[in-house]
This record gives sequence, structure tokens and C-alpha cells, in this order.
Amino acid sequence: MCKLLFYRLLFVTSGLVSGCAQVSSNVEPASVNPDKYKNYDCTQIGERLELIRLRLSRVERVQDINASADVAAVAGGVLTLWAPILFLNGESNQNHLSLLKGEKLALESASKKQKM
Repeated sequence: MCKLLFYRLLFVTSGLVSGCAQVSSNVEPASVNPDKYKNYDCTQIGERLELIRLRLSRVERVQDINASADVAAVAGGVLTLWAPILFLNGESNQNHLSLLKGEKLALESASKKQKM
């Protein structure tokens, strides 16, 4: 009986953890075509890149906070009859973070093309 309960608990916990927010370094960049910036001059690319880097830094911080909060909620939920698990952040920020990472890569690529 205890073994069965243990396996059920393990199965449920693994399913819940998969819905947690990832740390920012694990979020893959979205595919953004660098040709989007082909009409930008070097100054415009530099300004846009600086703006994206600033936004990316902020969103990464929020994502890492969400990931930490989700881990704490799962740990607390296991200990206190699952209640905190209902408040997981999941992918609340991941799509935005992925897009910003893709924009940054596209701008860096466009910048290299401008210098050639």
C-alpha cells in the first residue's frame, strides 16, 4: 500500500513540475528573421539592440523569480497537502522571453551584415 501511494505521489509531482516556469537560461530563443532589420542603419540597430537587451534583462529576472516561486510552491504543496501547487506561474513569461532572445539574435546578425 505504501509503495502504491509513493508511486502515485511521484507521478503527480512529476506532472506538476513539468508545468513550472523554467529558469531564463533554459528558455530557447524564438526564430526571428534578421531581414526584418535590413532597412535599419547601424545607429538604429544599435539603439534597438540596447532596448532589447534592457527588456531582456528585466524579463529574465522576472522569469527566474517565477521559476523559484514555482519550485517553492511544489515543495510547499508536497508538504502541505498540495494547496500551493494551484498557484504555479508556469509559462507566464516564457513566450515573451523567447521572443526577446530571438529579437536580440536577429539584431546581432543584422549588425554583422551591416559591418560587411
